[in-house]
Amino acid sequence: MADAFQPKFVDLVRNTTSTQGTGSFVLGPAATGFTSFTAALQPGDSFYYSAIGVDKPAEREVGRGTLLANGSISRSAIGGALTNFSNGTKTIALIAAAEWYVSAQQLIAGGSRAPAAMADRAALGAYSATTTAYLREAGREGMFVWDGSDRSASVSADSRQGLCVAGAADPTGKSGAWVRKYPSGVNVKWFGATGDGVTDDSSAFVAAVAALKAQAANYGNHYGGSAKLFIPAGHYFLGSTPLDINHTLIIEGEGSGQQGIGARGCTRLRWTAGSSGIRAQFPFTSATSAVDGAAHDGSGGITLKHLCLEGGYAGTEGDFHGLVVRKTVFCEDLYIINWQGEGVQAWAGTVNGFGVVSGDASCSRFVGVKCENNRGGFDIRGSDANVITLINCQAYTNRQFGYLDENGSGSNSVSGMHCAGNGIANDGHAATQCYHSGHTYAVKWGQEAWCSANAPSGSTSDNTGWLWVTTSAGPGADHPQWASGMTWRAGGDYVTLPSSGVDLYNCYSEGGGFSQFQGFTTIYGGTIADTYYRGGRRLRYEYDGFAIRNNSTGASNILHVDCAEGAYVGIDGRKSVLGGANVPIGSITWAEGYATFAGSAGGTFFQTVSLGVATNRCRVDPNGFHVLSGTLGYDTGAGGAVTQAGSRTAGVTLNAGCGQITLASAAGSTAWQTFTVTNNTVSGTDVIRVVQSSGTDKYIVHVTRVANGQFDITFATTGGTTTEQPVFNFAVVKAVAA
Repeated sequence: MADAFQPKFVDLVRNTTSTQGTGSFVLGPAATGFTSFTAALQPGDSFYYSAIGVDKPAEREVGRGTLLANGSISRSAIGGALTNFSNGTKTIALIAAAEWYVSAQQLIAGGSRAPAAMADRAALGAYSATTTAYLREAGREGMFVWDGSDRSASVSADSRQGLCVAGAADPTGKSGAWVRKYPSGVNVKWFGATGDGVTDDSSAFVAAVAALKAQAANYGNHYGGSAKLFIPAGHYFLGSTPLDINHTLIIEGEGSGQQGIGARGCTRLRWTAGSSGIRAQFPFTSATSAVDGAAHDGSGGITLKHLCLEGGYAGTEGDFHGLVVRKTVFCEDLYIINWQGEGVQAWAGTVNGFGVVSGDASCSRFVGVKCENNRGGFDIRGSDANVITLINCQAYTNRQFGYLDENGSGSNSVSGMHCAGNGIANDGHAATQCYHSGHTYAVKWGQEAWCSANAPSGSTSDNTGWLWVTTSAGPGADHPQWASGMTWRAGGDYVTLPSSGVDLYNCYSEGGGFSQFQGFTTIYGGTIADTYYRGGRRLRYEYDGFAIRNNSTGASNILHVDCAEGAYVGIDGRKSVLGGANVPIGSITWAEGYATFAGSAGGTFFQTVSLGVATNRCRVDPNGFHVLSGTLGYDTGAGGAVTQAGSRTAGVTLNAGCGQITLASAAGSTAWQTFTVTNNTVSGTDVIRVVQSSGTDKYIVHVTRVANGQFDITFATTGGTTTEQPVFNFAVVKAVAA
């Protein structure tokens, strides 16, 4: 007969209860971060539940429940025996029906007793029954089912017995093993992690990752994925052992704590100096930068969530990073703090100045990741570090830089990032800014050695190595007095090196960190102060529209579009309206030696610029008339030349707006002669001008016919008969009939 029990599952449902004995659970408030049973279910709904004493975890019960009309929960324990709960607070959670429930129900149907409770793994291994058992060892609690098949591979991979415990009679597992049953993620505490902040938990973490990798499925091209690794709240000390991830894996904690001043989050992972943290490996990579000759398993895109990764920086810097990205990662709510190197180092492909590092970090995604008090925050470089996205990330008081990008093919995007005080920390390392002659200057990337021997300009100008930042009253800890021979390094809040494309959307900068942009970098909106960055192209909002700004030595608009008044261009806030009823008051300026458009009551002027002085060259008055101060004509490249073949009545072809026609060699004649010029630039309404350019005899020249694609030239001498090849110049003047 079919089981009438039809369980309902809703995620994240949990209440507290103080129920004692074996009666129905009387519900207390919903647990923090969870929904209550009464909000998620209707009276009469059935479900699986798990209840456990908060202060007495040995008191627990898993069973079938039904929400009653009075808001309490009826109980039916799997195994038949209800737990006689004592006093104290318990939690009761709605859970999914896992595989081990089915196994337990089959045992019950066959008349078996409830699973035996084993005090520790040794007792479990020695247990001779081949049914189910419940492990009660602290931190490793859970249900195990005996599997009599060859489990030697699983036992070998699981050195800490988190998922497989071999029988005492055959510790290899070849004759079978106790296999843990669990509904979702694998808890690192099952492998012996304590999370007390003192005990070295590195072996537990390494064992957990290895056991999960051994169970990875869906392999293809050296990639396979496993169940996720869950790290409960706690302070986990991993010593000097980085975690190398070589399969597709989700690692999830219970909170990063990045917004709590001085906090380190609910799930805190800490390493000593001289060690990196987590490294996502490619099939040809290992360690932090090694390239391997033979392919091996790699991570097919690991996911990291709700973790604090803390390094052991204590004054000495080095290439030890919180997260080393050698293969694509997806990160959310991470707090990466206090590393000797970078919080995130994503180097892949070929890195300028370093060489081939292999790997592929492309399409990585960072959401809500905060890097603080590291040498650098986010370091993204290489030919295969492209299409990387940062959303709502933060970089605070990193010693050299907040965000650094030198990608290969481009398309990296940074949205809503907050950088503060990067590159200006006073901690004994080389500074990124200096004081000189009443001004503060920043080191230009790549010019560190030059800056050691050469002073800044002493004015508001940049020079080869120093970028002017602001006027200042004197030196400070974050911008020491420049002196010859001092060591400097470049840095700041945002730094983009010659790369193929970085877009920054509404990013924030404060606290004195300077930013410098090279390559194809565009800044959209945001609060990066005009005098605190150099380079790039910036789209910012001004007046009723927006401006495209080119910043080489300060604020300089190159295009301004006003949504209310039309298009205009402004320099340092000035604007000129092009069109509309308003009188233009500013100018469109391109570059020294080139042209500007400037407005006045007399019309619009086309100007040239020399040493900052603009000279009017052309004026379009309010009636549309063009007035020139120079000549009007064609530029180099618009013309052409052709020579008649045969006789002087032979046609020629010359498809150009102007040019020269050399006539065939013949004696001059006072008789009129005509030839046709085929020219695809000519329309029937155009005006053709023809004059004699050279020749001994004087020629009378007329254009006697104009049609689409051709015109006729008719000529005769005034009396000369010299045998020669005269040259006629012509120009096409475009015209219309209406």
